[in-house]
Amino acid sequence: MVLDKVNQEDFYNNVRLPKRGDVICVVPDGWPWGTRDLSEPHWRILKLPGVPVEDLSYLINHETPSDPQNPPKALQYRGYGLNVDKMGDAIASKNGVNIDIASDFASNLMDYQRHTSTFTLPLNADDIKALAIKKTPVSDPAVFGVEVGAVIG
Repeated sequence: MVLDKVNQEDFYNNVRLPKRGDVICVVPDGWPWGTRDLSEPHWRILKLPGVPVEDLSYLINHETPSDPQNPPKALQYRGYGLNVDKMGDAIASKNGVNIDIASDFASNLMDYQRHTSTFTLPLNADDIKALAIKKTPVSDPAVFGVEVGAVIG
């Protein structure tokens, strides 16, 4: 995701929607992408040739509750997200990588017309792991006795 999906009417539905940096799916090399996949303005298809699906599977797990017996209502869509703002730097720092690739990636993030349907990254599983951010749990306002939707602070 390059933009947050938002539901302003329902706090809990909003928390469960994908946010910027969330990975929607991880598929093997050569995946046959559909027309909608290739044209959705808020998604980017990032190819990581040779990186096994299992090395990235943690990126598609929902946030897990610290107490599975009493899971909060405010669990996020994903437990990890990618720092897409740092990806260009990660690409540029790779030895032997043309600096234009980092610039092209930054342009691809802002291309909501999807002129480039996929983007191949010169990164490996360790590079992606360094860009992965464990999400901070979202506080459930109902637990604190605050009306859902009220601003705290």
